[in-house]
Amino acid sequence: MKQSEAVRIPALLAARHPRPVWEEANVEGVRMLVILGDEVDAVIRYNRYGSVDMPQLASYQEVAESAAHADERLARQRASGRVNTTGEGVHWPRNWKLAAAKAAGRIWYAGSPPTRAKAECNNNVAFKAQKEQPPLSVEELLKVHAEYSSTVPNNYVITMERIEKTLTKQNVGETADAVAKWLKDLNRQYYRFRPDEALTLRERLEPLIAAELTAILRIRSRRIATLTSADEPTVRRLFDCLRPELGPVGTGKALHVLAPNFFPLWDNTIASDFYRVSTDANGYIQFMILVKEQVVNLPDELAPGLTALKAIDEYNYLRMTKTKKAS
Repeated sequence: MKQSEAVRIPALLAARHPRPVWEEANVEGVRMLVILGDEVDAVIRYNRYGSVDMPQLASYQEVAESAAHADERLARQRASGRVNTTGEGVHWPRNWKLAAAKAAGRIWYAGSPPTRAKAECNNNVAFKAQKEQPPLSVEELLKVHAEYSSTVPNNYVITMERIEKTLTKQNVGETADAVAKWLKDLNRQYYRFRPDEALTLRERLEPLIAAELTAILRIRSRRIATLTSADEPTVRRLFDCLRPELGPVGTGKALHVLAPNFFPLWDNTIASDFYRVSTDANGYIQFMILVKEQVVNLPDELAPGLTALKAIDEYNYLRMTKTKKAS
């Protein structure tokens, strides 16, 4: 919803009879209006420039997965016997209730966020794979890569070459520009309806990359096979640094092009339906652990410009995300 329409929301709520009960809150640093219900609470999320969306009714970052399909998803969720009753999307939580979110330390009122130490204490992850993924062969991944290359256009190779040059020179501005252009290319539909976000993406990314440049350069040479529990604080910090600007899916994609042999790519379908992880920092760490198991017998590069992590992402996308969209 555009900013010009979003500013009318409080007045529209106040004019309804009976008048709904609602509160303004700050959820993980993002301003939201929370309409309190008997069973679940509805969320209206404000974006940087005053426009709004409803994450409970748009579970996937792709525009195609929008509120129009919420009822269909709800029907599937209920039929499966899961406890979902909202359509609440990718962030948190399921069966969204303001009081429960606050008690869990995931929501606070403006001006009183939890301390960093408390947040880290509540976010520890068991550093082991909870669900092993099937091994993938080089032959299978190369076959999928050929299909992916012929059906899914993107500027990945150009982006990787450009970021290699810009990071070698430690040119943060050009690195941010390369990451921003790649994300906008991948998410053309999303940014088509958010021109203000697209226009300022580079300038919003630049200070974040600059602040973490030392960590990025250190990790860039790493392989995911070297991932250990000692990496958890750094991975969490980098993920949480980018997520407010890019969302969880965009954050995974940005981290990957900054360190292509260490950070895997994901999307909401891959995370929730196949790897069965959440799309917060905890979930991304668990996702890395699972992918680490998948690449253990794979070379770092399967073909020129094709890392094992990129090949696995292409496999996941064609076999899961694209298949789900088609259905």
